[in-house]
Parts: sequence; structure tokens; C-alpha cells
Amino acid sequence: MRGSGTTFSTPRGPGREEQALLLAAGLADLAVHTVGSAFGTLRGLLRRPDTADLAQSVWATSPPSWSCPP
Repeated sequence: MRGSGTTFSTPRGPGREEQALLLAAGLADLAVHTVGSAFGTLRGLLRRPDTADLAQSVWATSPPSWSCPP
């Protein structure tokens, strides 16, 4: 039916404020996930029975740049 006078509008997406809020929520979620993953890895390393040996071998092969000279 042409010319019936009925018009359809295209639905609009979220406004700028809503987009900013969604972006902030996404970044916060990513940060929480990353920190949680890092702590989980650290906790796993600290639970190893050979943690001291592992740290000593890492320190002996590549001491950090901030270490004091002997």
C-alpha cells in the first residue's frame, strides 16, 4: 500500500551516556577479572612446595634491575 501515510522510524541505539556507562562497566569487569586472575596465579605459585627453590633459581638466572650489587 503506497501512500497510506504510515511512516516507520528506525529504532535508535543507546545514547552517549548509556554507551559511556556500558563501556565503564565493561572496563571495570575486565579489571576485576584481570586482578582476580593475577591473584589466583600468585596464590597457586605460593602453594607450590618448591616455591623457595623456584624463586632462588629465577633470582640466580636473572636478578632484577633494582637489586643491590653485592
